[in-house]
Amino acid sequence: MKFLMRITFIVLLICSLEIISYANINHATSYNSNDNIEVKKILDELRSKKKLVKTAEIEGKIIYKFPFRKRLKLGQHIFIEKESKIHVNVFAIWKIKVAEFVSNGELITYKRIGKRARIRDMDDFNLEIFNKKYLNLPLKIEELNNILLGMNVLDWAHGSYDYEIKDKKLILSENTNKCIIDLDTRQIQEILINDGRKVRIKYSKYAQFGEFNIHLPLRVEIITKTFSIQMNHKDDILLNGKHIARNH
Repeated sequence: MKFLMRITFIVLLICSLEIISYANINHATSYNSNDNIEVKKILDELRSKKKLVKTAEIEGKIIYKFPFRKRLKLGQHIFIEKESKIHVNVFAIWKIKVAEFVSNGELITYKRIGKRARIRDMDDFNLEIFNKKYLNLPLKIEELNNILLGMNVLDWAHGSYDYEIKDKKLILSENTNKCIIDLDTRQIQEILINDGRKVRIKYSKYAQFGEFNIHLPLRVEIITKTFSIQMNHKDDILLNGKHIARNH
């Protein structure tokens, strides 16, 4: 009798394990080789776009949002030279220049009209150079340039990422960082950086530009717990020295 009870217990245990295993297989997300190939294609397209853009000249508006509902709206004229050169002129109303920000690849200089220039080494760049009270986000100039152009700021070069596909979104994960790509447009929607910095970067209002046949976002947002920055670019851009109008 005891022998039969033991056999019955073992059979039931095996069956329950098989049921659990089957349930896990059916609820787990599985991706085939076609998915892997498609993900690689999308990443290759994003890398190609980043390599294509050597210089860019962009005009637009920038809106700073600080605690206690404080807002600041300015105009800006940006000239980017990849990888680590940038020149930004900042304007108040009626196109009155109020500040200038320059990186020459070695030093960073920020000067407000009527104020002493602030100079930093390339490795010591932080957005607080613009506003010590509210802005605190260390960035590399190369990262800033890529953000302004709606490019990826994470490094997938060696394939060190995991991915999942959910609700027509490709979600790439690298350690604690994430990149979310819309599968319909094959463009980056969001980048979540959590590497000691906690920041959310959003790209939207994509437009296709001329002979280069690339899509760039006309709205770029940088969001942290203490501040947010929204940049709205005009829809005509000088790209690699050529005036590139938006395709309508």
